[in-house]
Amino acid sequence: MRPSGALASPGAFPAGVFLAGTPVFREENWLTRRPHNRTALSIQRRLHPRGMPLVIMPMQLDVR
Repeated sequence: MRPSGALASPGAFPAGVFLAGTPVFREENWLTRRPHNRTALSIQRRLHPRGMPLVIMPMQLDVR
């Protein structure tokens, strides 16, 4: 069993692709940008050297 937070092995699913979403707010401010600005990119930086592709999908959020 993998320890918590460990990345999967590329051998388990050789053609696998990871997906991540990043929120896009209609109106941005420091509060909406701060917690979400670099999470997907940081995960991509960890997966890429292992040959594991990650697709980052924008998700438009309308928060009122």
